[in-house]
Amino acid sequence: MTDEAKETKGYDVEDAQVRISVMCGKAIYFVVALILLGISIGIVGYGLGEIWKAFHAGTGIITPLLDGVALSVLGLAVIDVSKYLLDEEVFRNRELGAASEARATLTKFFTIITIAISLEAIVLIFGSIKDNDIQRLIYPVYLLLTAVVITLGLGVFQWLNAKAAQLTKKEG
Repeated sequence: MTDEAKETKGYDVEDAQVRISVMCGKAIYFVVALILLGISIGIVGYGLGEIWKAFHAGTGIITPLLDGVALSVLGLAVIDVSKYLLDEEVFRNRELGAASEARATLTKFFTIITIAISLEAIVLIFGSIKDNDIQRLIYPVYLLLTAVVITLGLGVFQWLNAKAAQLTKKEG
């Protein structure tokens, strides 16, 4: 169809294709976010169910409580990822405009991940200490080191972006 024919019919095919593509993308993100939300609710519910069973069985409650905390932390991390997808990919009507906006979004996402990793490591450390099993401390220590590396990497990212912003202001 020629440009002239498009104009006479009153619509632009390319604009319609872009709108359909954006809507399909948003629908996919919405469905994935809802699936993640459902999974996270299931994870938290399972943890609570295990605590409930241990409490009524009269067995030791500490291990199920620690497991429940670990599952709840994991569930909350997944909920945060789901919320992030909804906020950034479904409900936002525009792309990330400024570098500071992109930096804030990335910082928020990595902060969520770092908190989840750190809390999981702490729960595993308490479990290892409770069981007097030094061998089980290796994994939580690696998790804590991973959280430290992510935090340091995020700090370097923020510092480099601040330097880039300063250079841009000086040039402009």
